[in-house]
Amino acid sequence: MLPNDRCTDVGVFDAHADLLYTVVRERSLGGKQIIEDQFLPGMRTGGIDMRVTPIYLDADQARETATRLGLRMAEAFHAEVEQTDALENATTAREVRAGADSDSITLILGMEGAEPLKGDIAILDAFYRLGLRVLGLTHSRRNMAGDGAFFEPTRSGDPGGLSAFGVEAVERCVDHGIVVDVSHLNEPGFWDVVDHTDGPIIASHSNCRKLRDHPRNLWDDQLQAVADSGGVVCINALKAYLHGDDPDIEAFVDHIEHAADVVGVEHVGIGFDFYDYNLEYMSPVERSYMIDVSAADGLSEDSDAENLPGALLDREFEPIEVRKLLKENFVRVFEQALD
Repeated sequence: MLPNDRCTDVGVFDAHADLLYTVVRERSLGGKQIIEDQFLPGMRTGGIDMRVTPIYLDADQARETATRLGLRMAEAFHAEVEQTDALENATTAREVRAGADSDSITLILGMEGAEPLKGDIAILDAFYRLGLRVLGLTHSRRNMAGDGAFFEPTRSGDPGGLSAFGVEAVERCVDHGIVVDVSHLNEPGFWDVVDHTDGPIIASHSNCRKLRDHPRNLWDDQLQAVADSGGVVCINALKAYLHGDDPDIEAFVDHIEHAADVVGVEHVGIGFDFYDYNLEYMSPVERSYMIDVSAADGLSEDSDAENLPGALLDREFEPIEVRKLLKENFVRVFEQALD
């Protein structure tokens, strides 16, 4: 049996952690081993031993300096791994499995929003050589790949699906073995991804729209499409995407339970999307653009992940199902996609 109150013996694969936004800024001030100092203590307490860490740019950065800043984040990622004995970078199926079976902390480089690619498929090829293995095509705005799901109603032309470059990028991801992430895409773009991929896709940090009607969440037929691809829908801990006046860990588990009822336990995972630690680096203008990024009570930071196994067992998930939800489902997707 799993312990009821800890997950350190199981391990957690967090599909989305924007920690590079903080890392690159601290390193620009002369810092080193930022992940070890600021993140590993909480991750170890919570049992988070695998993570996708995406290159993410805020709205101002995405306009002009996206490629340069994207490359700086990729360099910061690799420098952190090289300087910290406890960290490993996985780029192949074998390395993902080795990370899942080891005591090290395994990171996978992703990208949230294709702005650094500047509509040039060769730049995607270059980031692949730098270790990129997950591509989310948009954040919550329009870019050269397609339209995102806006946080709030926005003055804009009618949102559409993927652009010609967006389709080309998806197809190149399939060729390379880069996992396509549909979180933040609007509905037309979501279905374009489904139509142009033949391998597993993921929603790295999206919840169930049946429970919380928000454009960032997925309807049941979208959950099913991700599962039909062989992929995984990873549940987000931010209150903005959970239901209820003051959502807590039980609301988070509600979304896991609903998704599992719709598509089966094998296609559900975890993507916390913790973000509070980035706010001090954001301009007042950018902060005003952001939604409330507070996370669910009882699941508001890395160390709180230790509360999840008990909460899942209390909902009568079997121990083997808890292992799948917390880690093994996402490991399976990467083994298949990166093989």
